[in-house]
Amino acid sequence: MVVINLLEALRRIAEHARLPEQFAALARHVDAIEYSAKHEIDLPADLESIDERLSSVRETLETRQLNR
Repeated sequence: MVVINLLEALRRIAEHARLPEQFAALARHVDAIEYSAKHEIDLPADLESIDERLSSVRETLETRQLNR
């Protein structure tokens, strides 16, 4: 649950990012969370929820970068 909430927070922050450095920092955090989740979480249902959130954050980052 903590990972999901952290990803949701990063998605909300991504909605306000404007600078390339901000996008890069957010992407690094998302990548780190993904790496940790894949190595620490064993339940398939939890991983599926995390994957959905990861996709959402990355989509928001991509959309914001294109529209800045």
